[in-house]
Amino acid sequence: MPARPTQISKPKLLIGEGSEKILFFNALLSQLNITDVQVLEYGGKPGLGRFLKTLPQISGYREITSLGITRDADDSARSAFQSICSGLRNARLPVPNKLGEITTTTPQISILNISKNRTKS
Repeated sequence: MPARPTQISKPKLLIGEGSEKILFFNALLSQLNITDVQVLEYGGKPGLGRFLKTLPQISGYREITSLGITRDADDSARSAFQSICSGLRNARLPVPNKLGEITTTTPQISILNISKNRTKS
C-alpha cells in the first residue's frame, strides 16, 4: 500500500487504484491544463476501505469540494460500485445512489470510470 499522504493541497481530489492510474490521470489533467485536482493512489482494491477511513484525518481534507473515486470493474461493474459504496458507508462518508451521480454534500462525491476488463485471451 502506498504511504498515506500527509496533506491534501487542492480543492478537488481524484483517487485511483494504483500507480498506473495515477500517472494516467496526472498526464490527462496536465494535458487539459486542469490544475485544481490532486490525484492520489489508494493502494488497489483491498486498500480502498482503509484509505477512505483515514481520508478525513489527512490535513486539507476539510477544504476539498469534490472527491472522485475510480476503480476497475473487472468482471462486474455492479459489484465494483457496491464495493466502493460499502467502503464509503464504513468510512461514514456520503454515498451516491448510482454510478456517475454526484452527492449534494460537501465534499461532493462521485464514483467514476468503472469499466469492464478487456476480454482475456
